[in-house]
Amino acid sequence: DCLPEFFDPNSVGHHELKSCEICEVVFNMTQRRHHCRRCGKSVCNKCSGNMKPLSRQDPKTVYRVCDACDTEIENFKEVTIGSLKIFIYQLRKNHDEILRTQADIVSYTHLRAHETEA
Repeated sequence: DCLPEFFDPNSVGHHELKSCEICEVVFNMTQRRHHCRRCGKSVCNKCSGNMKPLSRQDPKTVYRVCDACDTEIENFKEVTIGSLKIFIYQLRKNHDEILRTQADIVSYTHLRAHETEA
């Protein structure tokens, strides 16, 4: 999982830059600086409009994250879901193969039983 078990928002150091670390817009009175709570980057509102949980222990509490961290979190979810779908597909395929093998064994057993009766 890309999220830690616990998250301490005070453990992330904040970058105190004069411009957004993603789009490079300069901070001023109307363009406020925000901080990504996951990586600490200085970011503008446009590049940090995402709210995400940052721990598995407390999924209801959400924090401001930058677009880069949001993408990482979402990509991890997609990879995990994709991996689960592949795993389920393989399980179903293996299950079908087992059922076919069982059917073949039953057919063979019945055939051998009829041969020995004759």
